[in-house]
Amino acid sequence: QDQNTEVGKYFDVQLNKIAMDFGNFAKRGKFAAKGKAGKAKKQRKQIVWLAEKYDFEPDLTLPEKGLTDTAPLLKVGAVCCDCGTVPKKCPGQSGLTLKLIHQGEETTIEQDARKIPETVKAVLDIMGYTKPSEKLPEVFGVSENEEEL
Repeated sequence: QDQNTEVGKYFDVQLNKIAMDFGNFAKRGKFAAKGKAGKAKKQRKQIVWLAEKYDFEPDLTLPEKGLTDTAPLLKVGAVCCDCGTVPKKCPGQSGLTLKLIHQGEETTIEQDARKIPETVKAVLDIMGYTKPSEKLPEVFGVSENEEEL
């Protein structure tokens, strides 16, 4: 079964972690900024920090100038398509589907949101701050050199 149709009870925690990675913090509670994290970073520094944290620094394609704003890189939110009242935003859909609205265009993120490093990288790919990465096999034992029969 597709992993994205089994939302799981900790999906909100994963989304909050992704939101924090992009500079969105709650005012209080366990997702509030603590210590140094409370100080807003410039967007360039935030992207470089994410690349170091999730080990994709060689893939960065940042512009030479810009990204000096201290606002969050993006805002993260969710819509429940499996709830009792299904919002208009997701007719015919259920489960977990991530969408990015960037520069007025809506794009579906194909990553499993429970895999935070891959999700962060995919979002930065779409935003144009990293080189697109190769898709790796999902299971162990699959060789990238094997040909399909």
